[in-house]
Amino acid sequence: MVDKKLDQCMKPHGEEGITTIQNMNENHREIYDFGFECVDVGRDDKILDIGCGGGVNIERFLKLTDADVDGLDYSEVSVSESIRRNRSSVDGGRCRVIQADVSDMPVEDESYDLISAFETVYFWPDIAETFKEVYRIIKADGQFMIAQGTDGNHPDDEKWLKPLKA
Repeated sequence: MVDKKLDQCMKPHGEEGITTIQNMNENHREIYDFGFECVDVGRDDKILDIGCGGGVNIERFLKLTDADVDGLDYSEVSVSESIRRNRSSVDGGRCRVIQADVSDMPVEDESYDLISAFETVYFWPDIAETFKEVYRIIKADGQFMIAQGTDGNHPDDEKWLKPLKA
């Protein structure tokens, strides 16, 4: 049961995948809010949300910038839900949602001012390769924000930083 749930969180699929995405959007709200408090979004910032899930953070970023906001996820269900949620921006050409692996993103070098990763880093199969990819596609003065397993208000939040400091 735990493996099945973890598998759905890692790569939502089927009807259960849609429910999983909806649950993540709701259950991770405090973490999303905390992440948005910690990042400075400019009106001209082009943004990529890696592991975009159901597109809730794409939707939020679209309200903070006048530039393009894109999403990337390797789950077909997540890509479909992100497009559905942000349909008018997708249709208007301000948002594109890409189905791809984070360790090999089909994105031009130095394309984004801000790259975000909400509740996804622990699912990346090769974190070092993915960080290289982020470095490749982010602009020289860009920001990379990871919001992971914490909303900044609990004493045990530090545990999520230890693997990233190693």
